[in-house]
Amino acid sequence: MQMVQNMDRLSTLLNHFSPSIQQVMYRELPKNKACSYSHQPVADLYLIAKGSLSIATENEAATELVAYDVIWLPGGGEHQLTAGEQGAEFVHIQLQFGSAHLNPLLETLPEMIVLQADTDESGELRPLVELMIAESQSQRCGNALVLARLAEVLLVKLLRFLMGNMVLSQGVIGGLGDARLGRSLTAMHDHPEIPWTVQTLAQEAGMSRTAFSTRFHEVVGYPPGEYLSSWRMRLASEWLSATTQSIAQISEKLGYQNEAAFRRAFRKIIGKPPGALRKQSAATSESPL
Repeated sequence: MQMVQNMDRLSTLLNHFSPSIQQVMYRELPKNKACSYSHQPVADLYLIAKGSLSIATENEAATELVAYDVIWLPGGGEHQLTAGEQGAEFVHIQLQFGSAHLNPLLETLPEMIVLQADTDESGELRPLVELMIAESQSQRCGNALVLARLAEVLLVKLLRFLMGNMVLSQGVIGGLGDARLGRSLTAMHDHPEIPWTVQTLAQEAGMSRTAFSTRFHEVVGYPPGEYLSSWRMRLASEWLSATTQSIAQISEKLGYQNEAAFRRAFRKIIGKPPGALRKQSAATSESPL
């Protein structure tokens, strides 16, 4: 029997780590033409409109895409695009999705995620991909705003597709896609203030303690207790950087019995005391452009 009423599996994560669209561009490459992107702290999302396009990174061999295929490089990074014999037309979306050391989705995603159009059997992504391609070619009023909103929706639907179709079997997306582990992960995300134990999390998942602990570690990549502590410190880092809540208030919101225990846990996981992170964030926000 579940101890808490969970939100859906993605809402809490996206509420804390919502995507921010930097730009959406419709581009064309002549046949066999190549171009490169150097490392930058933004994610890259490509939607192929016409022709074919190969994408290669330092660690991944070239992957060829055709019309309506989608490729996502969650961490950005250096990559090269090469058009095929018919040239290539595509939409290039650049977005921020939170820091990888704070966003558990980014931390456990592979370098490159490829979704070929014929794998979208439900037709969930295709209409939105087509709409984005069409809108990016137009110059109508409000075009930039429409594209930014469509790109945000596309990313959410992409995450939902990856999770619902178990395209990724490992990491946080893999865990959220698992019906049982998803319940325990969502419980932690929604209610970090509850004094969870492996036993109570296993009850959320409807599994035995041993089976749950083993399965969670195998899929998510962390023991349950370690993931919970990390999630709490990610939230603490966000609140210290973006709000005026006191350290004592944050400690209480995360379920720590006293502020000293919170400070010890924060320094162990983040590598610096909470006060130092707040000062660093304040200095960064006040620095001149």
